[in-house]
Amino acid sequence: MDTLAPFRKYFRIAALVCSAASAVLTAYFGLQQNPNAILALALAAFLVACSLASDYIILFVTEAWKTGSRLAVAGMVAAGAFVFSLNLMSNVGSVGWQKDQTITEAKVQTTNYTDIGVTIAKAEDNERLYLSRIKQLSEANGGWVTSVTADALRARIPGLELAIQQESKRGGCGPRCLDRTKERDEVLSRIGVLEQITKTEGMLKSTREALAKYRDERSKQKPAVAAADSQSQFFASLVKFDLKPSDEAKAWTSVGMSTWLAIGLCIAPVLFGFIGWRTDAPQATLASKPANENVSRETFNVSQPASVVLVQPKQDAESLASWADLHRVLNHLTEPKRLAA
Repeated sequence: MDTLAPFRKYFRIAALVCSAASAVLTAYFGLQQNPNAILALALAAFLVACSLASDYIILFVTEAWKTGSRLAVAGMVAAGAFVFSLNLMSNVGSVGWQKDQTITEAKVQTTNYTDIGVTIAKAEDNERLYLSRIKQLSEANGGWVTSVTADALRARIPGLELAIQQESKRGGCGPRCLDRTKERDEVLSRIGVLEQITKTEGMLKSTREALAKYRDERSKQKPAVAAADSQSQFFASLVKFDLKPSDEAKAWTSVGMSTWLAIGLCIAPVLFGFIGWRTDAPQATLASKPANENVSRETFNVSQPASVVLVQPKQDAESLASWADLHRVLNHLTEPKRLAA
């Protein structure tokens, strides 16, 4: 009797789950192989069919082996090796592609986060520069900077120009003409200072607005850590005994991890399915029956001497577990005749 029968269903469930996971990865691999949607779907369907065949062909191989069909066994083994190789290839490609995609996305996110930080730092430098420039211009020109505007000073220019022209007409540019000229130049200089301050204040305002925007954007992000990259670095460090493994070591470690995981995805459904759907479990035999169930001579019609015994079982021959059980029963039934002889 198969004492493990109650547990085999769990292996069947595990086989189906692993088979579904393998089929999904295989389908993703197939969908990425062609930009044409129809061709991609066709290839994905073909690879999924090969994946399922790879998972369960061993059940048909064992059944053919029991029936003695060696040619069928050889053919299915060859076909199984082919579909298994396709399944392994698609799983390795799919797992590796997803690892690379995860690492790339994390790097892009981290790069964006870092770039925003660099932009914020530059904007903060500009903010300090503009503040310093405004302070320098204000201190260098005294307190008049805050008491007058550039527009008010510009309004004085036409009057000063007119006074200079009038003084020039009276006999050349004398002392009063020179005073008006100096006054005009002083006003123009102050206008230039105020324009510089106004321009710098405008750039300072724009910089602060940009800073607020960048800081808000950065607050919504965070540097990403790719688990696949960290795992590759950890295992590479473990293999190389180096806390800072090279990029080449990390790359080969990542390839090894992807391959090993893909092999597990290919083998797990085969192994679990073989255990769960095993059909050659031990059967109950006559020898294993309780002692009170005696085997009677009436069960058999013995019409020949012990040397030539013809047995006609009343029950079907399939009720006997094996030829060994039948041999033991015959020995039991013919034992009295041998003793009498």
